[in-house]
Amino acid sequence: MQKICHLTTVHPRNDIRVFYKECVSLAYFGHDINLVVADGKGNDLIAGVKVHDIGKLQGRLKRILLSSFWCYKKAVELNARLYHFHDPELLFVGLVLKLKGFNVVFDSHELTGRQIKRKFYIPKLLRNITSSIFEYIELGVSKRLDAIVVPQEAEMVSYFGQSNTKVEVLSNYVSLSEYKNFESKKGLSNKRNIKLLYSGTISNDRGLSNMLDLVEFLDERFQLILVGGFASKMEQEKAKKHLGWEKVDYRGLLERSELSSVYQEADLGLILFNPVGQYKVSTSPLKLFEYLLYGMPVITPNYGAWPNFQNKHKVTFGQDVSNTNALAEIIYTLTNNDDLYSSISHKGRDVVQRFYNWENESLKLNRLYEQILGEDHE
Repeated sequence: MQKICHLTTVHPRNDIRVFYKECVSLAYFGHDINLVVADGKGNDLIAGVKVHDIGKLQGRLKRILLSSFWCYKKAVELNARLYHFHDPELLFVGLVLKLKGFNVVFDSHELTGRQIKRKFYIPKLLRNITSSIFEYIELGVSKRLDAIVVPQEAEMVSYFGQSNTKVEVLSNYVSLSEYKNFESKKGLSNKRNIKLLYSGTISNDRGLSNMLDLVEFLDERFQLILVGGFASKMEQEKAKKHLGWEKVDYRGLLERSELSSVYQEADLGLILFNPVGQYKVSTSPLKLFEYLLYGMPVITPNYGAWPNFQNKHKVTFGQDVSNTNALAEIIYTLTNNDDLYSSISHKGRDVVQRFYNWENESLKLNRLYEQILGEDHE
């Protein structure tokens, strides 16, 4: 049994990737798993994972400076064999831990440098230079670490491969053990209330306006369920003024157990990301596989690598995300053809169960740790 410590000052203790997938899986493999968080909810022991809370601070600058320092102090106090951090704010924490002789892994959930270019709180004239400076620092730190973990291969492997030869892809696939009970979805031709679903962070970059335009255009049978938090108050207020908002059922942030019942309730999944920032290449968000596992045909973009997934499995339908008429045509075709809908529903679930499950990814993470710790022992 190895003592492992995961670090985050940004993500909640119940984060799907950090806690439910990585930490819980590693505890199942028999490791002594510790998770350092900064949410102000206190210490706890959950599903075999020891949660250490360093307290919550308000404000981005305080979190970056003070929370990072307290996170470092707690990490050293725990004296683990390997540290695995999840936030770009903790790059210098990871670097100092490595310089002190610890094994350190950076789990980069996104291409932060690219996202900086779309951060509204950074003055527009400073975004490009800020992005370049950040990427210089990120690659410099990454070069010294034992491994980099990323959620998708597209662009992230080549980016981090510039500075580190050990880049492991751990895709955001679904954990089959978390989703056990399914009801077969039937055709929709006789259904009076057809429910479209989007779950996750809600923003225009992630297709909010596209979805509102679509549900407004569709006939009175259709309703859009939105699950998750808005990226900004401004986007939420603007959305409420859209004519399509009248057909929106906004559920807000839900617990995992509640989300499962919403998936069973919904009929079609939407992923209408705009081709901006990291979404130009992102093709494996968790929601895609959750939708499919629950038997929902999924409407996706038609740019980047999305058509590859569509052509390979024939369970998604790609289209120009800004072409409301074309999107509506796909939806009407699916909802008016019961045999097609039922066939896609069953096939999508089978594809996820066979190829896109977290159980396989967790084995890769455990092997990565064994390799790093084995090299350290030598």
